[in-house]
Amino acid sequence: MGARDRPKILAATIELLKSKGYAAVTIEAIAKATGVSKVTIYRWWPNRAAVVMDAFLEYNSLSVPFEDAGSARETIRKQMSRVSAFFAGVGGEMMRGLIANCQTDPELAEVFRTDFLQIRHEAGAAVVKAGVENGELRPDIDVQTVLDALYAPLYHRLLTGHAPIDEEFLDRLVDTVFRGITRNG
Repeated sequence: MGARDRPKILAATIELLKSKGYAAVTIEAIAKATGVSKVTIYRWWPNRAAVVMDAFLEYNSLSVPFEDAGSARETIRKQMSRVSAFFAGVGGEMMRGLIANCQTDPELAEVFRTDFLQIRHEAGAAVVKAGVENGELRPDIDVQTVLDALYAPLYHRLLTGHAPIDEEFLDRLVDTVFRGITRNG
């Protein structure tokens, strides 16, 4: 694959996800959209799940990075705001589709866990651990539980649509969780 083919393949994959959903993203469809052969695509990715996840990760990483805001609380709160904005647009539609398809596509589920969730978890865990190290957060907290407490409600609202993921909700959520994990309560 030439250096110019990779961005073209990833962009076409995102466009297919946006316009038609995961089911329509086949190696054949990507090849047709890009003019790149299926053999070339398979040379670099073992299956469509891997292509989709690479494309989604690139698209997602531009929208929801963790950027140091001076404290664990503010860094996480700002990142959660970016997640909310991402979920409010086409990114949320893609995320819902990917999660739904993870239920019946074991290859996608595995790639989603290892290439998306694990990477996001490691980034979030680094923020929480830094908060413990600098004395902002209690030393006895369980990092995984903290991240689940913060982020699971966002995914719940994304998937069920029962309530918005707005700034007021994020403030209440962060206040509630951080009240239990800050050193001074």
